[in-house]
Amino acid sequence: MASQIVYDSIDVTFPVAGKDNDSQGFRDNFTVIHDNFQYAKGEIEALQLNNAVKNGPNDFGNNNILRARFVNCSDVVYAAGEVNQTTVIDYAVGPVQSYRVTGSMQFSIGNFPTSGSYGKITLELTGNDPVSPYSVVFGLVGSGQIKKGPNARALGSINVSSSSQPMFFEFWTSNGGQVVYMEYLGTFE
Repeated sequence: MASQIVYDSIDVTFPVAGKDNDSQGFRDNFTVIHDNFQYAKGEIEALQLNNAVKNGPNDFGNNNILRARFVNCSDVVYAAGEVNQTTVIDYAVGPVQSYRVTGSMQFSIGNFPTSGSYGKITLELTGNDPVSPYSVVFGLVGSGQIKKGPNARALGSINVSSSSQPMFFEFWTSNGGQVVYMEYLGTFE
């Protein structure tokens, strides 16, 4: 956006020293200065509203960021804590989510980005070392289906028990969650 500020229409030679100057020249200069302050105010407010900042969060409103190079960037980890009942894994809270399972339960995965955008969640599950493992089932919020990869195990229940050996899963989609792909990454010691 080009600036609307027009500084060159101010008569910098007015008033002329030692001469009786017509007041119209003052009014003309003040009008131009006033208008330029209004333009500057509007442009500064637009910058404050729409530009990225270095000292706070930025919401790009689903607009594309083009020709970017990322160095030393990281993903947010949402550490949800203990769960033991039906729990929604919400894509909007972060791409990496960690849960400690303390009872048999179901995870419902949802709120993926709209169709045409790729969304992925990495899920970390630990238990609390019970005598018997807790059964966990995965489902989706709303309609859609989960398709498992070769390492995803059965779509039925999985068993979670260890507090020191987390299990990792990935879920991703590019069609708004109508088809969500699931892969079991492994249990790590």
